[in-house]
Amino acid sequence: MDIESKLVEIFRSRSAGPFLFLGSGFSRRFLGLEDWRGLLSKFCITGKPFEYYLSAANGNYPKVAALLAKDFNEYWWSEAEYSKSVERFKLKILDETSALRIEICNYLSTLDQSIAKESKYAEEVKLLSNLNVDGVITTNWDMFIEQLFPE
Repeated sequence: MDIESKLVEIFRSRSAGPFLFLGSGFSRRFLGLEDWRGLLSKFCITGKPFEYYLSAANGNYPKVAALLAKDFNEYWWSEAEYSKSVERFKLKILDETSALRIEICNYLSTLDQSIAKESKYAEEVKLLSNLNVDGVITTNWDMFIEQLFPE
């Protein structure tokens, strides 16, 4: 029996639908979203290149993000290009990572989620959106999954 037949058999034998775990590869595939390096690189705007943070963190991406967030925090509070964002979110700043997180969310909210439905993966997107799942677990910050599974 092939894997597809086995999965169909398992799903049909259960009263509840499956939970999906969807990681960053999901958004990269269907939306063309950057990987972690690419996403963090977009916010290297304080004069230091991504490679500086990578070397300072000995290649450890969570530490790269923390170092970048610290520099970005300083920049965010003082530069005119972020003044509207500062005014809107200043009461939500909890620590030196908040500004970077806010701006990553702002960036992700500008993505055109509909491109997935018009891409070479359109058939996969349609199949996914018709799945009967009980829930989705994800670490993704974009809103694509919410559009596929609005309930």
